[in-house]
Amino acid sequence: MTDPFPNSVKFLFLLPWKEVEDTTPGRCATSFKVLVVSPRFRGKPLLQRHRLVNEVLAEELKHIHAFEQRTLTPEQWAKEQEGK
Repeated sequence: MTDPFPNSVKFLFLLPWKEVEDTTPGRCATSFKVLVVSPRFRGKPLLQRHRLVNEVLAEELKHIHAFEQRTLTPEQWAKEQEGK
């Protein structure tokens, strides 16, 4: 799958780890599901985390119909991985 955000330097700098899934097949327009893990999310509620991602990707999101995101701290991600 092609990453729709490869040139977003801000994305890589501010949100260093991401998984991107293209969920466009079977939908009416371009859509993506992302998982972003960043230490910048520490101490921030979910809405603030999502706003940060939306601000960083503002230009790219203009061309995307649907954008689903999960935002975790490195500690939350590590805890999830332990349970697998």
